[in-house]
Amino acid sequence: MCYIALIYFFSYFWMAITFNPKEIAENLKDLARSFPAIDPDAGRPEYLEKVMIPHTYVGAAFLAIVAIVPTVISASMHVQPNIASFYGGTGLLIAGERGLRPDPENRQPPGDARLPGTARTLERLAQGRVTRHQQAAGRKRPAGL
Repeated sequence: MCYIALIYFFSYFWMAITFNPKEIAENLKDLARSFPAIDPDAGRPEYLEKVMIPHTYVGAAFLAIVAIVPTVISASMHVQPNIASFYGGTGLLIAGERGLRPDPENRQPPGDARLPGTARTLERLAQGRVTRHQQAAGRKRPAGL
């Protein structure tokens, strides 16, 4: 429980140090950006501060879950802690980020609507199609791949 409290404390502490709503409001004003129904001159910093507090709370909750997953797995499934540590921390953050980021190589072309991403990639490899990055570098895929 102390671990989770520390995560929340340092999340809000980090937000307080790095997030300056007045500076961000000035940058938005310079770029001529606005929020609907918010006074461009007076209301921006207060609105930004009001919005960041719940976002920080949700972010801290996610980090707390990521941090306690190895402990929960180890205790509930009787798995050794060194093995359970693969299911949390940095590995879970990387897997989640990778799952959320769109992969430009697996974008679905209009004619391949029937194939999932992995099957499309394998079909492209079998047909010898090159990727966008390889086209830019002037290379083609080796015939054996």
